[in-house]
Amino acid sequence: MLGTMNPHAGAADLISDVRSGRIEVSRTAALSVIADWRDEDGSRLEAPVAAVELLTVLRSAVAVAWFVTFTALALDDQPQWRARLRQDVSGEAAHLFAHEVRRIFPFAPMLAARARADIDWQHTPSLPGRRKP
Repeated sequence: MLGTMNPHAGAADLISDVRSGRIEVSRTAALSVIADWRDEDGSRLEAPVAAVELLTVLRSAVAVAWFVTFTALALDDQPQWRARLRQDVSGEAAHLFAHEVRRIFPFAPMLAARARADIDWQHTPSLPGRRKP
């Protein structure tokens, strides 16, 4: 199920559900294409391998969507860049703008972790096993 802590297990469950017919998806959807993929001898990918492939596609789509979304937000916040980018034949302004978007809106704004021991970071205690941003 998707609610599991292991994303590969959830994706493997989806692959199995599509293969068994418990879930119907468009034949052109990435989930369907990967679930039905066969190698040169006609064998399907094992469900855990297919799950990794599915997550690779999803991660890439999320990364692009993240960047496009925050590029649109940056252009809305800084409308003076619109004309500059339209007139940019060398691509240098676009290159600079892209770096600014990546700087202002980092892809991983927060990384979470679990404490292995009692810690006190910047006067904030955390107990073992507790999530700490």
